[in-house]
This record gives sequence, C-alpha cells and structure tokens, in this order.
Amino acid sequence: MSTEDTLSPDAYVAAGTPLIALCAVFVALRCLMDFRVHRRLLIADYLSWLGFAFVTIAFSMNDIIIQRFVNPMDSLNWLNRMAVVITVLIAFELWTTKVPILLVYVSLFGIRKWLRWTCYACIAVSGVAYICVMAPTFMRCNPSITAATLEDLEVCTTGTTLTGVLSGFIALAEDVLILSLPMPLVRTLHLPRQKKLAVMAVFFSGILGIAASIASLYFKWSAYKGTVSDTLATMLCAVIEGTIAIMIGCAPSVKQFWSTMVHPPLSSYSPTRHQPADYTSSSMPQRSRGLLRYKKMGISEVDLAPLQPERISVAM
Repeated sequence: MSTEDTLSPDAYVAAGTPLIALCAVFVALRCLMDFRVHRRLLIADYLSWLGFAFVTIAFSMNDIIIQRFVNPMDSLNWLNRMAVVITVLIAFELWTTKVPILLVYVSLFGIRKWLRWTCYACIAVSGVAYICVMAPTFMRCNPSITAATLEDLEVCTTGTTLTGVLSGFIALAEDVLILSLPMPLVRTLHLPRQKKLAVMAVFFSGILGIAASIASLYFKWSAYKGTVSDTLATMLCAVIEGTIAIMIGCAPSVKQFWSTMVHPPLSSYSPTRHQPADYTSSSMPQRSRGLLRYKKMGISEVDLAPLQPERISVAM
C-alpha cells in the first residue's frame, strides 16, 4: 500500500478546527430555540451534543495518532488499541450525528405515519448495522496484546479499513434517505415559489452530507484495496461528514433563530405579541407543537394545510 498524504498535519488542524467551532454554534442555537419553544431540551438536542462530542474527540485523537505514526515502532501497542477505539468512536459518531436529523423529521412531519415509522426504522436499523460492521475490527484486532508487532498492526488495519468501508456505505445510504424523505411533503405545502425554495434549501443542504460521505467512502475504499492510503484526508472527511450531519439537523432551528430573533417578521411587533395564549404552553396538543417549528420558520397555518389531517380545522 502506498502512502500519499495530500494534507499536512497543520492543514488538517486548520481545516477541522473552524468546522468544529461552527458546529458548536449550530448545536447551541438548536438548544436555545428548542428551550424557548418547549421549555426544555429534547432528546435530539442531547444526541446532537453527544454527536458533537464524538466528532471533537475523533478529531483530537486523529491528530495524536498522526503524531505517533512518525515513529510507529515505538507505539505499536498503543496504535493497536487506538485502532479499536477509533473504530467504535466513528461508528457511534455516524449514528449520533444522523439520528437528530431523523428526529427533526418526526417533529416536523410526524403527522404522516409512513414518514414517522420510516424514520424510527432507519434509526433502529442503522444502529444495529453500525454495531454489526465493527465485527471485522474485533476479529482482526487484539487490543489486549502487550507485545504487538508491525504484522499485528497490519492485520488490525485490514479489519479497521473494512469496517470503515462498510460503515461508509451505510452512512451514504442513510444520507440519501435523509435527503429524499421530506421532499414529497415540502412540495405539497401552500407556499409561494420563493418561500418553498427557501424551505427546500434547508433540507437540500443534505447534498453536502452526501458529498462528504462519498469523499470519505472513496478514501476508505482506496485504503482497503491497498491502492493508496491518505490517512489525513480520510480523517478530515470523517470530521466533515460528522459536522455537516450535525449542522443539517440544526438547520431548521438556525432558520427559526434568524427569522424570530435576528430578523423577525413585522407581524411579531403587533400588539397581540404578548397575549397569554402562546404556542409554548404545555397544554398544546402534540401535533400542534410539532407544527410549531414550521410556523417559526415563517410558514403560516394555511401553508401547513396539506400536512394536517382532514379532521383538524386549520382556521384560526
């Protein structure tokens, strides 16, 4: 296997650090807006922070591993153990960064039973799949070995690269599903073309996630086939994939933050703004609370009519 690093360690840190910082801002805004609406943090908020923690740890550990590879013979035992740790970490990162997106879909479109159950099935199946694809790593790596050799590390690497390829295919399939799921419902909204395009753009940001998944899968596949091993580029793609997934899950909340706090509509300054009845009441029906996110994104009750059951009146 040839080694062809297209990134220097300094470039790796310089490219990944702003993504980590921007991702933290997105997650913070998501939690802020959810707390304003629900008076508490949701499960998806905690999962977003957990996914962010996994991405940050993986980013930091990868940089440390690169430094150890400068003289691998002095760190074979440590590298053999870290190969297993990184594999488990990346698997949990991929799952926890994408689950919040699916939970957002449940919140936004949950009144459509088929979409709600599709999201739940994807969460469960992907979780099991990520666990199963770790098998090659556990079969070929022995983290408890005390006198690892270079051959042991090479065998372990074949297991970790195979796990990386399999998890990459799962992540790519999940990204395609995430991109396509909301499109039929968004197209049915009663919106002006400009506003509909703006809403679709929020969800079409998933294209960035697909692009990152494809790039990451390409480098993983090259490493597995033994043609070229670009360690830094592979690691950076994994960080990009994770941070983009987290930010996609936070996109509706960021849009909500912009439209209600940074650039609120003129109607928000009306005298009825502080009336007692508000959408954050704990007595609000669950379906109405789910539709609230749309209203915060600047979509009216009439716009939402196609998503509401026929037995529910949309008259204010």
